[in-house]
Amino acid sequence: TNEEEKDRLYDDVSDEIGQAGLDEFVVLLGDLNGHVGADADGYEGVPGRWGYGIRNEEGRRVLELADSHSMVVGNTWFTREPARLITSRSGEHRLMIDYILVRAKNRKCVRNVK
Repeated sequence: TNEEEKDRLYDDVSDEIGQAGLDEFVVLLGDLNGHVGADADGYEGVPGRWGYGIRNEEGRRVLELADSHSMVVGNTWFTREPARLITSRSGEHRLMIDYILVRAKNRKCVRNVK
């Protein structure tokens, strides 16, 4: 099923991140097709204060992956006007689905995410 494929993908990505040494600079970026939303709600320290919208199940997966590897969602850590947070438009829907995840200890190395 589609859910099993998603689980397998996230498991594979998690395994790859886990294989990287703790001293390596790890970046995961792309269309992760989830909405992490504007609130941390149990994932404090993973998303920053400038998320967008309401979290959905796929966004929860993104946050769980990041949290399990001590990563942050880079593009939620920088102040942006709402129009600049949007990475996808579909009809009337405005979405933030493209993300950049880095290890929390390397967050200060990321100066800007556009």
